[in-house]
Amino acid sequence: NASSWISTGTNTANYTSAALTQNTYFRSVITTPGCYNVVSNTVSAFISSQPVVNISNVTNNSMTINWSPNQTNGGSYNISVNGGTPFAASSPYNLTGLSSGTLYNITVSEITPGTCGTSSGTASATTGCSAPAQVTFGTIAIQTATINWTGAGNYNLNYRNTTAGNMAVTTIPVTGNSTVITGLINSTTYAVWLTNVCGTYSSIDGPVNYFSTPGNSCPI
Repeated sequence: NASSWISTGTNTANYTSAALTQNTYFRSVITTPGCYNVVSNTVSAFISSQPVVNISNVTNNSMTINWSPNQTNGGSYNISVNGGTPFAASSPYNLTGLSSGTLYNITVSEITPGTCGTSSGTASATTGCSAPAQVTFGTIAIQTATINWTGAGNYNLNYRNTTAGNMAVTTIPVTGNSTVITGLINSTTYAVWLTNVCGTYSSIDGPVNYFSTPGNSCPI
């Protein structure tokens, strides 16, 4: 009734008043976002706490999201990934099915207690980049070679002449699981490997394999 005020202190997470007088108007004021729950002749003010979000166990397609306070403190929470539709989750939460080499922005929002004054915490992490498999070889001719590989990714094919002192690398973007390289030199050994280009943030090379072009055959 504004005739007197009761201070609960600055660190009170949940305060329940003493029994109230019926048919009397009371007003509760909190200085941080919060929600009210009126039951019978008592009123409770729930003050939401901003979750502190941490991300761990990051792989090329998953990560673990932890936050505190969490459901063990009596609240319930939603997760949103890169601004997408929120979904209910409990800490720790294992987020799977992610793309490699991709930045993920995670938002954890407290949705209860109450329906107002919700509070959110954020964190970000970039998934890892998985190495391609070693290439294999199909038909090797004097000036051409068929290169094969398994798996899928945003791959570049790299090859170089292994002649002593020759460190120049030719790199070409490739799709599918096979390509033919041309313009080779006969009787020469080449090193070949794939690079997985994982978005803007990272890339990783696969293991190197070698082939040799045949020499010229001369009629007798």
